[in-house]
Amino acid sequence: MLHLKSLYIMGPEASGKTTVGLGLALSLQKKGFKVGYIKPISSSFHPTKQEDEDALVFKQALNLLYDISVITPLKIGSHYLSSLQKKEKYQRTIMASLDEIKKYDFDLVLIGGSTSLYHLSSHGLDDISLAEELQ
Repeated sequence: MLHLKSLYIMGPEASGKTTVGLGLALSLQKKGFKVGYIKPISSSFHPTKQEDEDALVFKQALNLLYDISVITPLKIGSHYLSSLQKKEKYQRTIMASLDEIKKYDFDLVLIGGSTSLYHLSSHGLDDISLAEELQ
């Protein structure tokens, strides 16, 4: 359970999640609210891209002080289905990032969805399941 105000933004790839989330975050910041960001599941299937572009945009635009590894705790690639990782380990990784973010006392934390609603569904950690778990 997250125990702070959050909004999970999810949808299919190229649906405008980043644009809507960033617009909302900047608008709220302009009104004096402290806004944080996390993208629990970062998916990069490109062999040379190391960091999630959405995470980098939010980190810079919102002037987030925590590390990019906190913003994107789980990075999955093209072989995530064959991963030997257990659901519990993935959950602990995500929760550790959320615990770090809680320290910043944000008014709202935006949670960015993965490029697919179903990434890690085999582990019960897809966007829909995560949104329910984090309330």
